[in-house]
Amino acid sequence: MGRTDLAAVRVWRPEEEVFAIDARASAAHRPVTLDHPAEPVTAANWKAHSVGQVGGEVARDGDYIRVPLVLMDHAAIDAVVADKRQLSVGYAAEIDWTPGTTPAGEAYDAVQRRIRANHLAVV
Repeated sequence: MGRTDLAAVRVWRPEEEVFAIDARASAAHRPVTLDHPAEPVTAANWKAHSVGQVGGEVARDGDYIRVPLVLMDHAAIDAVVADKRQLSVGYAAEIDWTPGTTPAGEAYDAVQRRIRANHLAVV
């Protein structure tokens, strides 16, 4: 993260950033990938990475974000049937280097702001 002065960087994702309207809207109609690709998914590489797609109804569900998705790739479906059971959002965020303490009392070095989804990985 460019902070060689820190042995570890503790980054906080506040609830109001994770569930912000723009953050949730960015998760609609995103490609689904099998694992995280080494690069962001774009129109130039979508065919190489996409195994499905997320729908448009993005909603908060307690501590989670709920989205409909469809897998269209046989290998991805087989991977889910065999053992891949978790989902992980690939996203970008701005880093605010203002240190502080979370409401739960945990210290942090930076805050994620303006979270924007790129893809949803089956992991």
